[in-house]
Amino acid sequence: MTADIPVLQREPQRMKFMPVRLDWQLLLVATVLVLVGVLMVFSTTFDISYRSPLAPHISTTLLFYDHLQKVMLGVAALLACYGINYRLAQRPVVAVFLIVAVGATLIYVLVAGTGRALLDGRIQPSEPAKLITIIYLAAWLAARGPDYVRNFWIGVLPYAIVVGVIVALIFLQPDISAAFTVLAIGAVMYVVAGASLPQVSGAGLAAGLSIAAVVAISPKGHQRWADYVEGLRDISHSHEHIQYAVMAFVKGGFFGAGLGNSSMKLTYLPFPHTDSVFAVVGEEFGLLGCVVLLVLFGLLIWRGALIALRSSDMFGYLLAAGISCWLALEVAINVTVMVGLIPVAGNALPFISYGGSSLVVAMAAVGILLNISRSNISERPERNVHTPPDLRRGNRRSRISGAGSSS
Repeated sequence: MTADIPVLQREPQRMKFMPVRLDWQLLLVATVLVLVGVLMVFSTTFDISYRSPLAPHISTTLLFYDHLQKVMLGVAALLACYGINYRLAQRPVVAVFLIVAVGATLIYVLVAGTGRALLDGRIQPSEPAKLITIIYLAAWLAARGPDYVRNFWIGVLPYAIVVGVIVALIFLQPDISAAFTVLAIGAVMYVVAGASLPQVSGAGLAAGLSIAAVVAISPKGHQRWADYVEGLRDISHSHEHIQYAVMAFVKGGFFGAGLGNSSMKLTYLPFPHTDSVFAVVGEEFGLLGCVVLLVLFGLLIWRGALIALRSSDMFGYLLAAGISCWLALEVAINVTVMVGLIPVAGNALPFISYGGSSLVVAMAAVGILLNISRSNISERPERNVHTPPDLRRGNRRSRISGAGSSS
């Protein structure tokens, strides 16, 4: 008799879910910063909303609810930039279209005479111009490589022309602080792309001459520089914006007066919901609150720098590095202006200041960083994960020894 052969029954396989490829630390820090910004906008706009010419003496939450709408737009921009492959922006057609669109918008603002904004002040083209300039420069530099970058005629000169045109269009609005920000971003990205020491020195000299020229020919720039020099000698002779900001920090002390209890925002401090929001943070949350906020910004920029270093292609590396440097520059300018270390500038504090253009663009930049980070994780080799990527091979990942051998 033949023995019955037992039939091996397979256990039902459990469905395996793929982990979400997301830089949770970056997303968490950005979310906290956005929530802090919502609190500060609520604290700094109830008086301004009540006196708003759009709806005078009707609502104290007019600007607050408007800011919440901008937050929703920012979330949509973040999700869109996270979902679309960032490498699409590296294509020449896309990169050129973006930079031409920005240039045309800036020219329209000048010709139409609408000041620095469109749609009744709701959109400031200089804000998206910063991010789109970073995207275009990253695509331009990644396509050419270090050898072309170090050549004057095919590297330095075309690069300087592109950056110079965007800076000039923003400067003529006039928006001096945004123009200098784009100029600094362009210089930093050129250094990151592999510029030589003489080129870096030349760029620094050109930037210094540009600043001196602006101070000489612009009455506004000349006055700001004069106030800055006087403030270094005696803080009581500095620009009144700086004097009131320093008073707010002094009143806040170490622990602050509490959320909503700032008195300077109701009296002398100009633009408490935009340019001066960091001074309000100092008065309501004290030195401790300022340090915590700067630590959050430091974590955000640190995550962006790590994403750049771990990028699997040169375009992603330059794009993440440019975004990280840009956000760091915006924070540094806003904070140092409030404490009187540099002349007065109109840079908003990312994620914290009221303003749709700045907030939406900053959240879109976070979406791009998350996109680059997701691509880094998905292309990471299963073995030998500590092997650094070979950037000379472009978008291809590094080879894995024995990957094609049979078992």
